Formats: sequence, structure tokens, C-alpha cells
Amino acid sequence: MHLTLTCLSKVAQNLNIEVILVDNASKDGVLDYIVSDFPDVYYIKNKDNIGFSKANNLGVQLAKSATILILNPDTIVSEEMIREAINYLHLDQKTGAVVVKMLDGRGDYLPETARRFPNIKSSFLKILGLKKHSNYYMTANQDQTIEVMSGACMFFKKDVFCEIGGLDERYFMYGEDIDISYQLHRAGYNIKLLKDQEMIHFKGRSSVKSNWRYQTAFYNAMKLYWQKNFHWGQQVVMNWLLAFILFGLKISSALRHGIGLLYFPLADFIGIGVASSIFTYLWSVHVKQDVSFVPLSFYFQIIPIYTLAAIGSMLFSKFYLREIDLSRLVKASIVNVILFLVVYFALPVDYKYSRAIIIYMGIISFFIPFFIRWLYARWTMTKIVFSDTRHLIASIYPHNANENNLRDLVSTYSNFQLLVSQDRPEIRIIDVEEISNQDLISAIAGSEQAIPIWIYSNMGNYLMQCHGKDADGYVIAADENYAIYEWTNLLRKRIADFILCLIALVLFPFSKHRLNFILKSIGLVISGSCSWVHIKGKAIFPISNQLEENYQRNYRLTNDLYHFFRSMFIS
Repeated sequence: MHLTLTCLSKVAQNLNIEVILVDNASKDGVLDYIVSDFPDVYYIKNKDNIGFSKANNLGVQLAKSATILILNPDTIVSEEMIREAINYLHLDQKTGAVVVKMLDGRGDYLPETARRFPNIKSSFLKILGLKKHSNYYMTANQDQTIEVMSGACMFFKKDVFCEIGGLDERYFMYGEDIDISYQLHRAGYNIKLLKDQEMIHFKGRSSVKSNWRYQTAFYNAMKLYWQKNFHWGQQVVMNWLLAFILFGLKISSALRHGIGLLYFPLADFIGIGVASSIFTYLWSVHVKQDVSFVPLSFYFQIIPIYTLAAIGSMLFSKFYLREIDLSRLVKASIVNVILFLVVYFALPVDYKYSRAIIIYMGIISFFIPFFIRWLYARWTMTKIVFSDTRHLIASIYPHNANENNLRDLVSTYSNFQLLVSQDRPEIRIIDVEEISNQDLISAIAGSEQAIPIWIYSNMGNYLMQCHGKDADGYVIAADENYAIYEWTNLLRKRIADFILCLIALVLFPFSKHRLNFILKSIGLVISGSCSWVHIKGKAIFPISNQLEENYQRNYRLTNDLYHFFRSMFIS
């Protein structure tokens, strides 16, 4: 969002434009963060998420201009593109909307730029994930009239927009661009594509397509479109298809997302468990010369427990982040050996079968995950990092960008150390405040076969990778890359909250709080309504405003323990 507003503020220096930002009850604090940077923007902050269509209609109602641009907050536009689109829009009375060629963050053409109205065949192929085999997408090799435009960037004449009723507010998210394109067509207006004008759309950043809500919103929008615009027979066919396929697709998408997060932990669990079982059996047969030296319960109870402990150690060592960092695995393996030996000596005599097996399991908890990562790295051509710090070699454009601030930004928000060099850089960093929007778009458009581009903003204090539509990307930013919001830290924090609930219950006689407060707090924490210590403003013991920034940016589990015990037992 900050990047888009930066581009629009540069456009406003030469074009008389007004920018209206409608916030649908965002909870990430981004709006508070950007208001001071862009005081000329008119902000509308809704108390509830009223949906894409309703929010944009609200913004259009307040707009004073005769020309409207509806724009996603993950886009880059230029003054030249806006000027040309406005001129083209008013050339022909029958032109109701204008769009331009869209590229993703890697410079690849986005086929959503120009589409045809969906029919039963194209809809069915899209539902099955075979849209490339249909004629749903139009070629964009010349300025032309298209049928369906993308909601990411739409130019309208305001009177035409109001004449057709604006965006249908029954569409909460997705499908509204297809519907308004159809309403323009029915009213006798054309949609024109300017193929020589380009904009960047970081597609996929505003929603997670594996999310259950996304699937529901998307397929409900398809159902509404068919019910509204087509005759009864087609409605029956599409309603049957959607009802039959929707639930299955949502389930499969959720499973894909879940497996994507868990495949490394699952692979580690299976690998460590199987290797430990094989070693235990061979130890029993060849060393102890007694196949029943350990009972079956050891294979089906003790080994899984030790293996889960190993997975937990790797989780708490942040080994399951995107980067494959073996220093974290070494730390986790050392913890595993110590933990296994402590548990071993705490067990009753009847369960102490062999310290060698326990030590071996600690050692194998390093080599099996390492072997799995090695195979994965060979398969995906991914680098394995051997320390907590990875060097990132970059060239900077323009050369007067603040290198010291860049280095501090990278080291603060990531495990990278930035090295600036014009000789064979790994990435190219462009200062968005020191380059024109058109030059930035041209650089990204030409980056497909070149080195990756990262966008830097000194004002916004972020560094963002320009990624393709099918990639996750990597953002180093004050507004969305706090350490506390990494999923591993969120999970660690959740586990710690449960442990602190037990501590609070056991030690409440020594607390400075009353029992009813402790019990109420435990209920809120267990239900997930709050954390013991600050997270997204919901906490039993909130962090002061002066410490909040540092707490979120440099989050450590020890910080929670410190604030909990201080708030619970110390004045």
C-alpha cells in the first residue's frame, strides 16, 4: 500500500488528482503507519469489512473528478499511463472504461488483463484448473475492445459508472469486475485496452488463495454472476456444478495449504522415527543379542515421543522457516541430546533400556533432517545456509541511495547481511523515491531474464522483492515483517501461553492479582481471545507504547516470560 501511495504522490506533482483510500477495518496498523507520510490522501476508515464493491462505491461517491480510477493497493502506476488512459477514455462517447496491460512483479504479462465473458465451458475448465485450455483469455497484442477487465486497475467515466449502478455490492470480493464489465456491455459501452501502457500488479499479495474464505468468496461470486445475468437453464447447470465442486475444491485447497506448511515436519518425523526404530532393532539383535531387548511399546510409544520432542526442538529453534539454515538445526540437535538424556535419567529403571539408543536418536535428529534438506535443495536448486547470517550482494540505483540505512534495514528485519557491489550482484535495489514511476515499471518489465529487483523506500522503511504471481516473495518492512508475526513465533508464543496458564494457576497465591482475575485471564488465553503478553493489542498484560515497537520487531520468547512474571508477581 505504501508503495502505491508513493507512486500516486509523484503523479500528483504534475497531474491534478485526488486520492481516496478506503480502509475496510484493517487490523494490522498499516493505516496509522502511512497517514503521516501521505497527508494529502483522503482516508475513509470503515468499522467493518464491507467488501470490495461497497468500499469502492463509497469512494466513488465522494470523488469530485469526472474520471475515476479504481486501483488495488498492490500496484505501481505512472503519470504517463494515467494521462494516456484518461485521454483515451474521452475520445469516444461509447467508451465506458479503459484498462492497460498488467505485468506481475517479475515483469511477466498477466492474462487477466483481457478476458472474455465466462460461459459454461470456460467456467467448468476454470473450476477444474484447466483455464489455459479454454478461450477465456484474449490476446493483448494491440489496442482493442475487450470483454472483461481486471478489478486491479479500472478507469471509468464517473457518469457512466453511476449510470450502470456502480459495482454490485452483493459481490463481497471477486467477480465484481466480471459483472461490471457485463453491465457496461449490456448498456452499450465498450472497454478499451491500451496495450502500449503498462502497470505492475503484485498479484496474490492481497489474498491467500488456499484460504477457506477466499474459496468461499470466489465460488459464491461465480454463482451470483450466473444467477444474475443468465437464463434459468444455464443457472441450473452452473448451480449444480458449483454446488458439486465447491466443497471439494475448498477441502483440497485447505489440505494443500496445510500440507505445504507441514511436509517438512512430517518428513522429519517419519525419517527420524524410522531410522531410530531400525537402529534400535539392530542394536537389540547384534549388540545385546536379544531381539526382545526392548518391548514393542518402545517402538510405538517411546520412539514417537522422543521424535516429537526432536520436532519441537527444531520448531523452537526456528528451523522451519523458509531459509534452510543448518545453524538452527545444530542448536536443535544439541538440545535434543541433552533433553533425551535428562528424560532418560528421569525414567523408571524398567524403561532405561540403553543410553546408546538415546544418544543415537539425538544424533540422527540432525542427520535425517539434513539429508531431507539436501535432497530438497538438489531437487529445487535451493541454497542451504550454514549460519544465521547470509550475505546478500546488491547493486543500488540510483547510487545516492542511503546505503547505511539499507544495511540497517536488512539486518534489523532479516537474517541477511547486505553487501553493496556493482560486480556480479545477486539483486538490484531501486530507491522508489529517487526514480520515476515509468522508469521503475520499465525496469521491472525488463527484469524477467535479468537479476531480481528489490524496491527500497527510505520514507516507508521497507525493502520488497519484486516477485512473480506464483511466488510468495519476501518483504522486509516495518508494517508487515515484525519477527512476532512469523508463524513459528506465533506457534511458540501459543505454546508458551498454555504453559503460563498452568504457572498462573499453580502460583496464584503469590500473585498480586486476585483469583477471579487469574481464572478469567486463563479462560481468555485458552480460548485464543488474548495472549498473556501483547500481540496485536490483545493481551492480559499489554506492553507500553514506548516498548511496543522494539518488542514486536525483536521478539524473543524470553521477553514474554519477563513481562509475565513482572506483571504477575512484581509491582
